[in-house]
Amino acid sequence: MKTPSTTPIQDSVDRPDDLNNCTHTHEADAPASDAPLSDDEAADLAAHEDAIRRYERAGIEAGRALKDILDRRLYRAGHPTFEAYVDETWSFTSSRAYQLVRAAEVHDGLDDAGFDVLPQNEAQARPLAPLSATERGAVWRRVVDAGKPTAESVREAAYELGYGSAPTPEATPDPTAGWPTEAVQALRAVPEAHRPALAAAVAAEVPSGAVTADVVAEAAEGYGAAGRADGADPAHRTSAHERWGPPD
Repeated sequence: MKTPSTTPIQDSVDRPDDLNNCTHTHEADAPASDAPLSDDEAADLAAHEDAIRRYERAGIEAGRALKDILDRRLYRAGHPTFEAYVDETWSFTSSRAYQLVRAAEVHDGLDDAGFDVLPQNEAQARPLAPLSATERGAVWRRVVDAGKPTAESVREAAYELGYGSAPTPEATPDPTAGWPTEAVQALRAVPEAHRPALAAAVAAEVPSGAVTADVVAEAAEGYGAAGRADGADPAHRTSAHERWGPPD
C-alpha cells in the first residue's frame, strides 16, 4: 500500500461539503463492500487508475474515472471507503478527488446539452458545479460567446447572470500544486530568491503530473539558479538555458 506523499496542494473544499455537493449516487445494485472484484472489475479498476495517473493532463477524464470507482465501489478491493482509497493510493486528497468528480459531471452535462466547446480543466468547471443544469448552460453559453473560456471568465459570467457572488481577487495559485515530493524537494534546494520565478516557469512549461526532480534541476540550470549549474556539462547547461532562459 502506498504511503501518501506530502505535496503543497491547498484544498479549497472541506470534506462535508464534498459529500453534500457531489451529485453521484451509489446504485442500489452495487456490489457489497466485501465482495471480491470480478476479472472485468479488476480490469476496469486498472484502466481507471491509469487515467488518474494522467489527471493533471486530463483532469476531466480522471474525474470520470474516479466517479466510476466511487459509484461502483471498485475501491473495495483493498479499502473500506472511497476516501481511504484516495488518501492511501494517490498523492492528492479525497477533497481534490471530489473536485475532479464534479468537474467531470459538469463537463459531461454540458456535452450532453450540445455544447461544442467544453471546459478543459477542473478550474473552469469548478464555478459551475453548484449551479443547476439550466444555470450552467446559461453561464457557459455567455463564456463561450465572449471568447476563450478561463476560470476567471466563468466566475465573472456567473456573477453577471446573478448566479454567484462577486469575483474576489484570489491568492496567487501555488505553481507546485500536484508536484511529486521529489520535485518539491528539488525546488527547495534552489536559492530562495529564485524559487518563485523558477516554479512559475516550470508550471507554465510542464503539466504538474509530468514534473520531476530532473525537470526542476534542468530549469534551475537554465536560470543559473542551481548550485551545481557551474559544474554541469557545458552542452547540457546551454540546452537548459535555451529552454528555460534567465528569469525576467
